Amino acid sequence: MKKAGFALALAAMLAMPGAAMAKPTKQDTRSASAECHAIVEAAVSKANVESFSNGEYKNFGQCVSFKAHEEAQERKASRLAARESCKGLKGDERRDCVRSEKAEVKAQKDAKDQARIEAAETCTAEQEDAEAFAEAYGTKKNAYRKCVRANTD
Repeated sequence: MKKAGFALALAAMLAMPGAAMAKPTKQDTRSASAECHAIVEAAVSKANVESFSNGEYKNFGQCVSFKAHEEAQERKASRLAARESCKGLKGDERRDCVRSEKAEVKAQKDAKDQARIEAAETCTAEQEDAEAFAEAYGTKKNAYRKCVRANTD
């Protein structure tokens, strides 16, 4: 019985992608906290925060936890992409290449996050005219998310 349980646990660990297993660092948590503060300020209401997140988090603590894991995945993915693009280099050249590539990929992902936050600020401002907002995005729960998506693209 123990062998079967161990085999199932081992199979589950092997089947899980490597990026999903990235563990958040303190820096990931700090970055996530800053991002969540920006989201809460931009979205203003709890309903908007929940809609912004597509139901993935409902309060600040859940936001930080979710975003910290997302930051860890981004960090790991950017490191892997940087290593792949600097494959032919060796020594100090490789180290410098990986560092610069990793920073570039991370900056691109952070820019996407910032664009969504700016879109949330725009949507919060648009919500002040309730009739125009309802006409453009509807009156359902996902109207704010539709607005963010439309202003991000």
